[in-house]
Amino acid sequence: MTFFDPTRGTERNCRRGLDMAVVVCKTPEDEDDVLEALQTQQGVEAAVPDTWVQLDDLPKPPRGPTPQSTEMCDANPRCKAWGLQDACCPTRDGLWMECCDDRPPPIDKERHGFSTISLLSWHGGYLAAMRWGAVGFYPSMEHQDTRFFVVPHVDGYVSLKNQHGAYLVTTPSGRIACWHRGHGVADDFEKFKFIYNKDGSVSLRSKSSDKYLAAEHPKWGVATADREEIDDWEKFNVTTVHGWDTVIPNDESFEKLWGMNHFGGRDIDAVEAWRFFPAPPSNNVVVAVIDTGIDYTHQDLKERMWTNPNEIPDNGIDDDGNLDHRDHGIGGLETKIKGNGIIDDVYGADFANDDGDPFDDQMHGTHCAGTIAGHGNNAEGVAGVAWAGVRLMALKFLSASGGGRTSDAIKCLNYAVAMGAKITSNSWGGGGSSSAMRVAIERAQRAGVMFIAAAGNEGSDNDAIPHYPSNYAPSNIISVASTTKTGSLSSFSCYGKESVDVAAPGSGIYSTVPGGKYASLSGTSMATPHVSGLAALIWLFRPQLTMPQIIEIILDSATREDALQNSSATGGRINARSALILASTYEGSRPPVHKPQALTFEDSDPGVGIMGGDAVITCAADESDISFYSIHLISGAGFLLDTIATVDATGAATLTVPLANLTLTKYAQGLAVVAGNATGSAGPDSAATAKIKDYCVPLYGPSDVQWMGDADGRLGWVGGKIQFQRAESEKSLTHYNVYWHSAAGQGTTKSHLPKKGPLLNSLPQGDLMGKVPANGFSRPQCEVDCHLLDISVSGTTYTFHRGAYDNEELAKIHFSGPALMTTTSFRTEKYYDFLEVGDRQLSGTKLALPMNIKLPSAGTQWMVKCDWTRKKAGRFISPRRAPLSFDQSDLLGDPADFEVPSMQPPSMELQVVAAFEETEGAAAAYGTLKDFDASVMAPSPALVARNLSFLDENVQEKLIKGRIEFFPPSMGADAVTFYHVYFADVDGIAQWTEYSWTLEAPKTAKEMLQIDLDLELPSAAVSIVAVSGNAHGEGAKTWIPLRDIVRSAPANASFSGDSDPVADQVRGDLTIVPAPVPTGITSYAVYLGNGTKKDGLESYQRSLIIVSAYDDFEMEEGVIVEFEDLVDDSTFFLLGTRSGRSLSEERSEPVEPWLRQPEMGWDERPGGSCGKLLALRPPCDHSIFHHFKLTPTGDWRIQMQIAVLVGAEL
Repeated sequence: MTFFDPTRGTERNCRRGLDMAVVVCKTPEDEDDVLEALQTQQGVEAAVPDTWVQLDDLPKPPRGPTPQSTEMCDANPRCKAWGLQDACCPTRDGLWMECCDDRPPPIDKERHGFSTISLLSWHGGYLAAMRWGAVGFYPSMEHQDTRFFVVPHVDGYVSLKNQHGAYLVTTPSGRIACWHRGHGVADDFEKFKFIYNKDGSVSLRSKSSDKYLAAEHPKWGVATADREEIDDWEKFNVTTVHGWDTVIPNDESFEKLWGMNHFGGRDIDAVEAWRFFPAPPSNNVVVAVIDTGIDYTHQDLKERMWTNPNEIPDNGIDDDGNLDHRDHGIGGLETKIKGNGIIDDVYGADFANDDGDPFDDQMHGTHCAGTIAGHGNNAEGVAGVAWAGVRLMALKFLSASGGGRTSDAIKCLNYAVAMGAKITSNSWGGGGSSSAMRVAIERAQRAGVMFIAAAGNEGSDNDAIPHYPSNYAPSNIISVASTTKTGSLSSFSCYGKESVDVAAPGSGIYSTVPGGKYASLSGTSMATPHVSGLAALIWLFRPQLTMPQIIEIILDSATREDALQNSSATGGRINARSALILASTYEGSRPPVHKPQALTFEDSDPGVGIMGGDAVITCAADESDISFYSIHLISGAGFLLDTIATVDATGAATLTVPLANLTLTKYAQGLAVVAGNATGSAGPDSAATAKIKDYCVPLYGPSDVQWMGDADGRLGWVGGKIQFQRAESEKSLTHYNVYWHSAAGQGTTKSHLPKKGPLLNSLPQGDLMGKVPANGFSRPQCEVDCHLLDISVSGTTYTFHRGAYDNEELAKIHFSGPALMTTTSFRTEKYYDFLEVGDRQLSGTKLALPMNIKLPSAGTQWMVKCDWTRKKAGRFISPRRAPLSFDQSDLLGDPADFEVPSMQPPSMELQVVAAFEETEGAAAAYGTLKDFDASVMAPSPALVARNLSFLDENVQEKLIKGRIEFFPPSMGADAVTFYHVYFADVDGIAQWTEYSWTLEAPKTAKEMLQIDLDLELPSAAVSIVAVSGNAHGEGAKTWIPLRDIVRSAPANASFSGDSDPVADQVRGDLTIVPAPVPTGITSYAVYLGNGTKKDGLESYQRSLIIVSAYDDFEMEEGVIVEFEDLVDDSTFFLLGTRSGRSLSEERSEPVEPWLRQPEMGWDERPGGSCGKLLALRPPCDHSIFHHFKLTPTGDWRIQMQIAVLVGAEL
């Protein structure tokens, strides 16, 4: 053979038959030269001095069962969890089980799977590492030397190990070799970083040389790591050969799911985890996706949807409460219970639109659902993390715009718990902390339900700036950050060493979207469903584990990464394979097989929705495996809710458990008791149950009973309507009972009368006439620091005022809607001090006032709160102007009506009593009837004209045109012979004979009476009055306001010109000259448009349209101001810069907007959800982005600065 001497640069001959030659190299470069020369010699193998004596071969798949004791495996929880019996040493993937040997072999610190990659260079050769250490290129990947194991490292780099156990190594001179270097852990010379190029190829950057690996022509067979830039020779295409330790579904787009499986090693090892399931798991884990809904018709989701077993589709009935249709529910209850309040909630519920159809009209929820449990191995689309065995419950509270209310999110969570979800996936957030949301999450925690939440997309530290709901404290929350394909934290992802728990893939995630389609999205929203799917996968693998155990497993099994060490508490990314391995070591629960025999309970607490009394448990006949009993609320669907009490098993036949201040939740239908021991508690199938019925004594009663007049003109007969004022608060009552009142006590022993509350009025009652349902009315009631507020009442208007405030103040006002809340002056320290109305929050000083907020028909709370602050200067409401007020005039608090049919009454006295179900309250109200005799009397108050109306059609001031319309009374119309109609002044007096009309009464009550008007409005006329009359005079009258409808556009407007040099961005001053007749104008709305078209969405908007807006109307016509986008080509300007970083740097990937921290804004337009400025927080409809509103100030001119983006990219 020929031997090359690097010290002399010459070749010399060696004798034939030389078996081994030893060469001592003085420098690494000499070593490279020797190895390169030897690689060209036939029949020569080279070995470096630190070659291992024995190769570090990877474990091979077991060829057959290893004899082992079945009893021993069954006795070990870890082996039993794996379903191992005979061949348990080791498992097929090389894992050594404790049941086999107390001293398992050491685990390879550089562990990797059995999948390999091949790297095809630009010129067509495959990178190959030979047994003797040489690295070159082969024309085909069929040879094993072209296949490399990828070993990921915590520092973000990877190593490539060949089939002989050696790593690719970058020598100091920049050449590539593949040697055994005498150490078990790869060092920097053996590490590379994958660079993902836009054309789909990858490049490798050496850690030691900090240069790119390049492939020379395969004829030369040279690979070096000495290139500064990426060109074609530095690019490789990757081919993956999956190992036997993986399960690869046949879904056509599976290769796009890098988060599930990727050669770069920064995935969640899903395919390795799926290998642990020898057969598809049963469908017993329900994951609730609380989001925009789910497209339940999607081909990759329809077979994975949860269906409500107690709901019959499309029958228009809330079937949940009908035991005739129930497959399961509250065991042992032989009575019909109320439903869950939602009709046809087959796949879930839509709380954004208050119906039972949670179909996704956005795409976000469907995308999340596909990542959790997309149908795998069906040759279509994608596969979810838990693609078999999971059922997806669709719960919608986010609308098509991506926005929603916290109150609706709470409803979704409560529904999920009540209907049996074990996991809730929450890819949403924003706004401040909500105590109601936190309490709902705590209730879910007590029910054993996991709450997995996105950490947010602001790229900020959640430890410093909290993000909700992920920042709430309950231990059932997992807060999830997002990672990229390289393993680093996504640029948009929020982080927090204490407030964020773990990370998961969230950049460029491919999944399902509505309409049978697929798309890639980025965000912590996409990371969250990976964790939700993993939680379900663990529960499928170990169904005996508890929710706290599952959370602990997810966090403890995370793969730590240097790039993530400060991003979360774990500093890592979830790993499905490691999680299942760790789960196999946990002791599962072994709840008692014996169960309690019965449970009884009767409420004795008089508070509404509050339960109190003794629960009596009839214990199990055999308590040998029982340590305690736990009492729970149970839903109508048969799932355990809150744990409300526990009691030790004592051997007694019965146990009495006092319950107090127990609050009933919406879905709670009964109480349940289950048995438990140290390992866990039994489920609802083993529960003894008791139905619950709320006992309540009304706190308030009715008042001011009025007889509205007799419509029956016969002497001795009455018929008509009574009215009475509702109770101050109807929270503690369900209805009002109306009785004939008998001073002599006649008729007081009727068996149908309700039972009396402890303080019921003792006066005698006659027969029950009927009932009037409560409607939830509540006058404003204050709690906590109420003495700090100045409160005044005028009719139905309540006014509240607080001047300069101090630290730690809190006042809560409870009331019912609908109502109109008006704020005329407001000033607080932003964020820290606020006024909260329902789920809206006002804070700061830059609010557009006056502000009107229409409150819905429901119980509402507004709260004034300030925390401790160094700055005490602030006013919630300025004393110099009108304070905060709200009006309940057109609403539930209107007097209640009760119709009295025509009859000969047993008495002329009535009694009205408040009642809750069968229990009546203490306070009663009384009224007196009066008989009307049409033969001698003018029409009674009951015979007023019905539905009197007039609408002015002339929009000019002081001119009216239209038609007065009304109907005769529905009862007793024959007692009226004519109607007198006239204009009246403020005192109700008819001053004008020319504006007075007399009309003959029609023959039937269905005929309309009409008067056409087209005239100049008298200056003092304020109302239209209609009086019923007959031969005995004029009697009952009714009236309506006489409104002169005026519409007036702004007089003029001008724009100062564009002062911004950037294309497609305009900034300048807009000056508006108010309308000539400003009466009734609440604001001026400014729209972007194209020409004269308001709210246009065309590509080139070059005009502003300013219109007048009224309480009930917004004009279409207005002032049009043209503008020009001035561009200075010499100016370089980064759009959207903030804090020195460009928007492109902060948002390098498209991110869903609904997880950004919101700013506060308001829109007074009916139905509006956004605010007064163009650049508002998402989510908003696109049309809302195109306008803002300016409230008139009374000045002659209104000037404001605007900054808008124009074109289709808004």
